[in-house]
Amino acid sequence: MDESDNTFYGEGKVNAQASYTRNDHVSAADYSLANLHGSEASVFQVPSDSAPIVLKSVADNRISGGSLGQTTSTTSQLIPKAARKRITDACVDFVIRDMRSYETVIGDGFIGLTNTLIELGQMHGSLPAADLLPHIRTISESIETRASYVRKKLVPELEHCIKENGAGVTLNFWTDVKNQRNYVGLTVHYFRLDSLVNRILITTEYDPDLRKDAGNVRKWTMDELALFGVMEELCHAHVIFVTDGSVNLVKAFNIPKRPAMRRLPCFAHLLNSVMSTAFDEENAPEGMTDVRAMIKESKMLVNHIKHTGLFHDMDAAIKHNVDTLWSTHYEMLSSILRQFETVNDLLVRRNEHDRMPGPREVMEELVDFLKLFKDAAEELSQTSKPTMHMVVPIILQLKQHCDQPSPSGCNAMKATKRRVKELMIEKIDFDILHKIACFLCPAFRTMRMFSLAEQNVILQEVRRRTTICVFGGGIGGIGASCSNVSDASLLQPGTKRQKMSSSFDFSNLAEPDTLTANVDEIKGYQDFRLTEQASIYQADPMRFWKEHEVMFPGLSKLARQILCVPAASTPGEMVFCRSGFVVNDRRNLLKPEKVNDILFLHMASSTFSESKSRSIHSPIHSTMAASRFDHKGLFVATFTPMKDNGDINPDVVPAYVDHLVRTGVNGVFVNGTAGEGLSMTVAERKLMAETWLAASKGKLKTIVHVGAVALRDAQELAAHAESLGADAIAAIPTFYFAPRTPVELATSLQSVAAAAPNTPFLYYHIPAMTRIEMDMSVFLTIAKAQIPTLSGVKYSGFDLSGASRCLLDHGLEFEVMWGRDDVMLGALAFGMKSFIGSSYNFTAPIAIKIIKAVEAGDFETARNEQKKLKKVMDLTERFGDLVSTFKALTAIAGVPVGPTRAPLRTINAKEMQKFRSTLQEQGCLEWLTGSD
Repeated sequence: MDESDNTFYGEGKVNAQASYTRNDHVSAADYSLANLHGSEASVFQVPSDSAPIVLKSVADNRISGGSLGQTTSTTSQLIPKAARKRITDACVDFVIRDMRSYETVIGDGFIGLTNTLIELGQMHGSLPAADLLPHIRTISESIETRASYVRKKLVPELEHCIKENGAGVTLNFWTDVKNQRNYVGLTVHYFRLDSLVNRILITTEYDPDLRKDAGNVRKWTMDELALFGVMEELCHAHVIFVTDGSVNLVKAFNIPKRPAMRRLPCFAHLLNSVMSTAFDEENAPEGMTDVRAMIKESKMLVNHIKHTGLFHDMDAAIKHNVDTLWSTHYEMLSSILRQFETVNDLLVRRNEHDRMPGPREVMEELVDFLKLFKDAAEELSQTSKPTMHMVVPIILQLKQHCDQPSPSGCNAMKATKRRVKELMIEKIDFDILHKIACFLCPAFRTMRMFSLAEQNVILQEVRRRTTICVFGGGIGGIGASCSNVSDASLLQPGTKRQKMSSSFDFSNLAEPDTLTANVDEIKGYQDFRLTEQASIYQADPMRFWKEHEVMFPGLSKLARQILCVPAASTPGEMVFCRSGFVVNDRRNLLKPEKVNDILFLHMASSTFSESKSRSIHSPIHSTMAASRFDHKGLFVATFTPMKDNGDINPDVVPAYVDHLVRTGVNGVFVNGTAGEGLSMTVAERKLMAETWLAASKGKLKTIVHVGAVALRDAQELAAHAESLGADAIAAIPTFYFAPRTPVELATSLQSVAAAAPNTPFLYYHIPAMTRIEMDMSVFLTIAKAQIPTLSGVKYSGFDLSGASRCLLDHGLEFEVMWGRDDVMLGALAFGMKSFIGSSYNFTAPIAIKIIKAVEAGDFETARNEQKKLKKVMDLTERFGDLVSTFKALTAIAGVPVGPTRAPLRTINAKEMQKFRSTLQEQGCLEWLTGSD
């Protein structure tokens, strides 16, 4: 046993019904989802002798900084005072008895646990908590199982995305001082479509018996990446590594007689090296003496304030510095400046004014100088957006920053700026990839910061790499680093920096837009007139390449390959910082592999971003951006097996799955129209989803339809499907009170998709049933900004032209899954490759022949097979509605799916006999078994 936590053990029972009764129409999951997603919450009936008070949702309290005991006018729950007091007391007991921080009770994990307990209490009544909660060994084993499962699911995504768009991988080493363990971490960064994904792969103890030399580091890295399907050959062709400048790390990627790996330096480490060396006492030039003295005096002042208790008379704390961390010089000096008058007055009262460092104007100048370097390191360490394109402009502006005249006229500040610039020239070189990344940012596409000779070299390399992208291949070439970037085009001395989203202003590096067009892709890009302000694309260059991919296909692919690479390896260090929450004084016996599992799962749940996963084209989204649903091929809209009395019959499903696997289909669509999902209760739909996912695991991909007339039901079903591990969910809109515009439709579906934030979402477009007819291309354009997990549309409309328009406008981004079996060949002709249909329950062999014939260019065979499929479907119209007749045909094909549920009419025995005879007479019967 390696865990020492006993957080889950304590007294008490789970009883969510002690102080109130629930409205019959409100489910436990409603309560849970309301808290999790901030939607309008359920209203509970309050006993008449208890005055209701308003409870703000936990999510809202966290945003506003409120506490659980706080009330507000924005009501989302009505809970009796007695119940509210009871839960507050329980939280206090939890914090006190288990010595946990206050923030624990508002953490996402704790809220999720609480919601689950409430739901179980509502479903089962009073339960003993000690019996309900798992043993710590069970938790430990479950973490291991879940981590293994998530890693396996990640393998195909990594292999596909890296082959398609390349990747950046960071490698970092870290020491746990407490236990004297050396840890090593790998993170991977890539584009999934146009969304930047950042993941931690490994955070584990480096073998203490293994020397940390280049050969061992290389072998360890390749072995660990291979566990995720990223083999050495793939790394050589498609991966760029980012590390600090340690000799062993530099050599590890350029070992003789081994395939050379592309490695770039971490610019956050380079800036740290420059600034640390500049302010190092042993290396600082004599001219910097006064600046070094100011830093030393400030440190002494902070110690004095601490030891004398003067901090009690101050509004905010004065921060201490660490000699080895230059950034703490800035933190300390700026904290003194913010309270300069207060500190000065306190010292004057004590007759200690000589302790005050100064002069003030020099301190202000030093703080202003250091701030831009601190901002630069933070800007280049971003993980939510591309950073490679910012390396050259930021470094050039920092050099210009060093050339600015000293406002105070202090000679020591002049010497400091000269020293820092000298070190930047000495230590910092630009790789050709940094220059290309700069060119790929539309705001810098005219390359004013480079000389003409450099521009020609960059364009030549871009042309070479774009050719590789068009005709297939990896990032290609190792290339030489280049440092001769011209400073001639920098800001003129004295130019004032303008405030932007960061501290940097690159307006001098951007060229006014031109009008000339050119058929050449690169020249056309250089001459392209921007329709948006350059600053928008500067912050988000992938927005441009997403919008103009058709116009610049080669450059768009090159942009994905290069802009995915981070400018710094600090994402790995962020993981190491978070490891302090996993390995602490109370949990210092966790085995390294357990720490690895916990950190891997923690980062997987947030796609390793600092807060929420961010899409390139939309605001902050859910805790984990879902993979694009791109499973091509044939998906069967399954029927719900039923008994003669109309009850569902899940026992048939395992044999049903085996039948579908034998026919060669790729996946299933559960609880849809064919499955009579809208005629089933929420509990029945959950049970069928559970049964299908259990039976089809490892055999078929599973899409669960969660649409419902009641939005809350749809949310509950979506959350349930995600908890089961569904490959995707789909939903029709709420069609009784129906959305009237594409905007309303997207807004409505957003709340359903948000209930399953980690699962791809498909809109189920079937206007014949919902009576909601809209242009799906317009809908996709609007919805992609609101639904981060949107993966496409199941198009079951009658207009093939509308589906083809979706494919033309959005085919590179979304799946268009065709849902009309009788015109499958027409959809194939338009380029569709994904199909969902109910006739495939018994005509899958025919449909597969159609697909293969089209792929082989044999359209005559494809037409003949389509005629067969159409003939079967036409015959069914004589004997009843689609679901009833198709269920009968599925039974003939060998799966006893039983009757339909009212109001649909089931075919009786006499009709069934005639139906079978007709099929036989028309030569269709053998097609249903695939014997043809």
